[in-house]
Amino acid sequence: MDANGQLLESSRVNVDLGPFGAISSADFTNDGNLVVLGTQSRFPDPADRFVVTLSTDGQTEYSRFQTDQYFGGTSGIAFNPFDESIILSTGRVGVQSVFREVAKDGTLIDSLFNDPALLPNDIAFDAASGNLFATRENKPLLDEYRRDENGYTIVRSYDLTDAGLSRRPLALGIAPSNGLFYVQDNNQRIVSFNTSDLAIIAVSAPATWGFILVCLVFIMIRRKGNMNQ
Repeated sequence: MDANGQLLESSRVNVDLGPFGAISSADFTNDGNLVVLGTQSRFPDPADRFVVTLSTDGQTEYSRFQTDQYFGGTSGIAFNPFDESIILSTGRVGVQSVFREVAKDGTLIDSLFNDPALLPNDIAFDAASGNLFATRENKPLLDEYRRDENGYTIVRSYDLTDAGLSRRPLALGIAPSNGLFYVQDNNQRIVSFNTSDLAIIAVSAPATWGFILVCLVFIMIRRKGNMNQ
């Protein structure tokens, strides 16, 4: 589709996704190919999840690798044009939410943890800022992450209701030509917007720090009580 939503072309992807297969997410590489996150269902067995690199017409497959090795399933994919690596949103793993950075051949480069309460869905890499954006599962929020030595730290959240989204935000994309964001709204429509048009939601401190503070206060009270005895 063009930027106004007019259909330009439809292609049937020449990849075997099985009888209940689906494409979860996709992004463009530097050389103009597609990296596609796919799911091949084998009910009642667990589904196979994989990343496949395709030509833009979907007819030529260049490479494929499984993502089940990263645990927790996969929900979003983004291509980092600077490092030429693939970032996967692999959902909840134990008590953590994880972004996986992998090479184009599937080699794991790094596991990057974020706040387990955020549960990112689809993701997109913003070449203008170098930050990662993610739709929030079951909430009309767009989260912006910055990478640091600890992984991906949330910078701010945007209220997607300002863009007219009132349901579940799914697929996410960023146009490199003008920086517009595109979000699929509950499998029904695509909404485009600029983040400058959205209200910023305050990011609260992680719960772990609050817990640590409570523990320190408790220790100080106990120590003071022992000194008075």
